[in-house]
Amino acid sequence: VAAGSYHDPDAHLGLAHYLEHMLFLGNEKYPEANSLQKFVDLNGGAWNAYTAPDHTNYFFQIKADKLAQALDNFSQYFISPKLDQTYADKERNAVNSEWSMGRTHDGWIIQRVSGLTGNPKNPAARISVGNLETLQDTEDSKLQDALWSFYNRYYSANLMKLVLVSNEP
Repeated sequence: VAAGSYHDPDAHLGLAHYLEHMLFLGNEKYPEANSLQKFVDLNGGAWNAYTAPDHTNYFFQIKADKLAQALDNFSQYFISPKLDQTYADKERNAVNSEWSMGRTHDGWIIQRVSGLTGNPKNPAARISVGNLETLQDTEDSKLQDALWSFYNRYYSANLMKLVLVSNEP
């Protein structure tokens, strides 16, 4: 998806990363949280996602004979996500945990120092991962509304690419 942390709204830094987490938590066709992950795990595969400054990448690998079913489930994240508020605090805490752990890693420290010492108007100057402070309602913006707005703005076919590698025709 051609949207990452540089696209976060000022009121909710880390929103792209938070959305990455929330997409895994059910959709209209497969409402169970983490249904794709469970399916992939049960079929000897692997999955993950990450949010970069300019894009968000979701990926999985699975046995070829299970690809069609996994791809159907995967595609529903982008067609009909639930973005269920039931999981909001859990995922806000997961994002906050990543932020807390990352603060001591050299690469994140260098990136943060570079952002803070560069042009303050550049998106690199802002926090990119998100934490409990940045991912909450404000007087002017509700987090859940901002989440849907971000999804509706950036999770569009013209801003997405799909790559498949398989021995299937």
